[in-house]
Amino acid sequence: MITSRSCIQKTACRTLLAGALATAGTTAAFAAPDQAQTDALNALYTSLNGANWVDNTGWNTDTDPCSWFGVTCDGAGANVTQINLQDNRLVGTIPASITDLSQLQILVLQNNSLGGFSIPAVLGSMTQLRELYLNDTGLQGAIPAELGQLTNLRTLALDDNRLSGQIPAELGNLVNLVNLRLYGNLLTGPVPASFGNLTELRNLGLNRNALAGLIPSELVNLSALETLNLDWNALHSTDATLNTFINQKADVTWETTDYIDTQTLDAAVRPSVVGETAIRLQWDQRNTTPATEGGYKIYQASAPEGPYVFLKKVPLKQSSSTLVDNLQAATTYYYQVRSYTDDNPLHILPFDLDSDGGFYDPHEVTTLAAGSGNANVDMTPDAEEPGDNTGTGGTDNGNGSSSGGGGGALAYLLFVLLGTMLRRSAYRRDA
Repeated sequence: MITSRSCIQKTACRTLLAGALATAGTTAAFAAPDQAQTDALNALYTSLNGANWVDNTGWNTDTDPCSWFGVTCDGAGANVTQINLQDNRLVGTIPASITDLSQLQILVLQNNSLGGFSIPAVLGSMTQLRELYLNDTGLQGAIPAELGQLTNLRTLALDDNRLSGQIPAELGNLVNLVNLRLYGNLLTGPVPASFGNLTELRNLGLNRNALAGLIPSELVNLSALETLNLDWNALHSTDATLNTFINQKADVTWETTDYIDTQTLDAAVRPSVVGETAIRLQWDQRNTTPATEGGYKIYQASAPEGPYVFLKKVPLKQSSSTLVDNLQAATTYYYQVRSYTDDNPLHILPFDLDSDGGFYDPHEVTTLAAGSGNANVDMTPDAEEPGDNTGTGGTDNGNGSSSGGGGGALAYLLFVLLGTMLRRSAYRRDA
């Protein structure tokens, strides 16, 4: 019987073994992704206008996909593990067939043109993903809750897009996440309390959105956090422990109150001057640092719990009072004064930001009895900004701007268009 040891000693066996090893080596060298992966790459090429990419070397050919520009495979050459097509003039949408790249760990599509399209929910099934860069692509719509299934993810970069709606609480399931970048979008609603589960998180960027409400106290659980940016939202906190935590994790140039100064918050209402059918509502000015354009919105209700109905807009941040008339005598009203900050090129705000009415308790006012008159109330009309159009029947449309009569409408439109042009020219991606 010829054993492996004795075979090695025989010339014939050595020749056979050498041939077998050479054949195996040749087979390994020519291993390539299967047809499903190749088809998925070709679909990506077609869907993202591959013919016009800056570099499309190898794509849409019969060559080994592992040799295509931006594609990286595993050591055996059998599975696509990375796709990096940043700054490559991609235009279009991500096809659903990308899920056939089941071993993909890194997907980098940043700085391309996916505008007009949303993030495909099917990406949530690509559970091997560790890094997902879709920033600076113009994506819009909601963040799919399905992304919360990517529990191996360490970086999620969705910043500087047009994403809207609330941040899904399911992102709190990404327990291995180190970097979460959602800044520079149109996101609204609260910061999810589930973010307190992200104990590996080091960098959290939520700035330049329209988030509102209480900052969840659960953020103090983020023991690994190194940087936190919440500025230019409408967020607030009355939790002393959380406030200390925020100030420790925020940019080192910030001082104790700077995270408040960059928010859009309610104004504290002071005792008002009351008459029979009119009141002079007064408040403390709420300015942001650095200063931004904006003003105040007055909301009125007949009960402290609301509902609060938009009453009027005072379009000057320097204002501290307004006349409210046409009231009923001997009647109790409740008021909230919410500040707003205009969209502006300096801070690249997505749109006018409104506070949420939750920072201060509502202000209660009871008008005087019938026959008392309004002699003690200053009936001077509110001052207006040049070109303001809110004093002639303008109505709040829910996003901080107003519509209404007056020749200021054209000036306002021109201002918005100019601001948009300046903002785009100053647009740059954060580090």
